[in-house]
Amino acid sequence: MAEMRMKRHGDLDIDHNPRHSETQWKVQHIGWILMMLVLLAGLLGLLGPGPLSHRTLERESLVVRYDHFLHVDTPTTLEAKMQQDADSPTLLLDQSYLQDFKIEDIHPAPDQVSIQEGKYHVTFHRLTRGAVIQMHVIPQHSGAIQGTLQLEGQSDTIPIKHWIYP
Repeated sequence: MAEMRMKRHGDLDIDHNPRHSETQWKVQHIGWILMMLVLLAGLLGLLGPGPLSHRTLERESLVVRYDHFLHVDTPTTLEAKMQQDADSPTLLLDQSYLQDFKIEDIHPAPDQVSIQEGKYHVTFHRLTRGAVIQMHVIPQHSGAIQGTLQLEGQSDTIPIKHWIYP
């Protein structure tokens, strides 16, 4: 059997490969940078709720707030703030949009909920300017989900877009 000889480096008898050490150092630093980028993306809201995930869309009749980036089975809230007084306001939401969510709660409680022409019609008792309608929902599927929200009788339609992570 051939005897392995270690190279002498100063006072130490070690097997030292400077190229391997340099490569290992580079791989470690790239890993650290990638971990920091993932952590930063999470803190900013690119992996779930956070500053870059929050969306606010304002129209003449409503101001809508929601999170763009969500996770399956994680509760979230869709808010619609009234910009005017209304006796029996009805929110119209795409049926295809709401099929991807489990509706946990709507506050204030609607007087009536119906489906007509591919849209959920959610009717409330009198709401004044500044009243906030909250829909607590839970995403059921991953991927891109989009729909629209509109106050019945108004022409301005508000697009809602989510990216749902598994």
